Amino acid sequence: MADRPRERADTRTELADKVEENQPQQAEIGMFARAVNVLTVENDQLSGHHRHNRAALVTLRPAPGPGLNIALA
Repeated sequence: MADRPRERADTRTELADKVEENQPQQAEIGMFARAVNVLTVENDQLSGHHRHNRAALVTLRPAPGPGLNIALA
């Protein structure tokens, strides 16, 4: 039982390292999501469609494994 605080500290350190390691990928995903939004709006305008709903066009959710699942609305 005495090892639990140490294990938790190690886990926190590992998670902090992973978050820091994933920041560049998160920035790229954000740029991709914005590009998809812009292209979708442009496509809708060119085809004469109008979105009455201003909800997000891209939804990012954690995947069970490494990486993210990207769902287009």
